[in-house]
Amino acid sequence: MERSVSRGVAWIGYCASVWALLFCISIELREALSGFCRGSQFNRRGAYY
Repeated sequence: MERSVSRGVAWIGYCASVWALLFCISIELREALSGFCRGSQFNRRGAYY
């Protein structure tokens, strides 16, 4: 019984770390994309402001 509980806790911790990693990657990508769009011709002309 204890072994299965510890396995479940380890699995939850693994999933949480994977989700945290994906979340951080998505934030990095979003900031990179917004920076790329900010430097594009459209934003220089003020189309998105």
